[in-house]
Amino acid sequence: MKPYLKKYLLLSSCVFLFFSCSAPLYKDFTPLGTKLLTKNELKPVISDTLNKVLFRASVEAYGKHFSGLLFIKKIEESRRVVLVSETGLTLFDFEFAKGAMKIHKCFEQFNNKVILETVKKDFNVLFMDGFYGNTATTLKDEGNSNPVYKIDGKDESFYIFSSVPGDAIQRIESISGSKRNFTIKFSDYLNSYPSLIEIRHENYDLMIQMRLMTEEQQYESDD
Repeated sequence: MKPYLKKYLLLSSCVFLFFSCSAPLYKDFTPLGTKLLTKNELKPVISDTLNKVLFRASVEAYGKHFSGLLFIKKIEESRRVVLVSETGLTLFDFEFAKGAMKIHKCFEQFNNKVILETVKKDFNVLFMDGFYGNTATTLKDEGNSNPVYKIDGKDESFYIFSSVPGDAIQRIESISGSKRNFTIKFSDYLNSYPSLIEIRHENYDLMIQMRLMTEEQQYESDD
């Protein structure tokens, strides 16, 4: 065997062993039991009774920056998510229902399979689609008295960090083994609703920040 090939195989083996032996995140959390996750147990961030909400949004995607107004509107059993630039250009118009995403309009910069699949997952997790009615493991963090809920998916687990049962969600993390895929963080709560939502990815150059507009600001944007 040629020397350079032998070195390559040795290095590959070391890398494989390193990642195989990496400790899973949150391995020190103590399981307290399992329960069926309900909306009484954990309030959804985007309420089912909320017909329309408006954010000032900024998106960083693969070296490109976009900003404007992001609308989330409930239509029967689905939700429309529309991002309009500051110049009035519709950057994307997606409809989410039962885990699926329908594309009504998409600016060319977003019309990429990886970006579309990532955005689809981001908003389905934001809407907590498929979470309720599933079995969640309740975990205890020794350094924090607030409950943590873990829901296992096909290729990843979702950790939901909350304040107290039935109260505000602080963040949702997607975890695969020892790797964090992405985090959705909720902060600056006002009247039980987060004023700031941040979606950050570990493996992709994609970040979405959404700041809730007040009623006065929404009226100004309508003008």
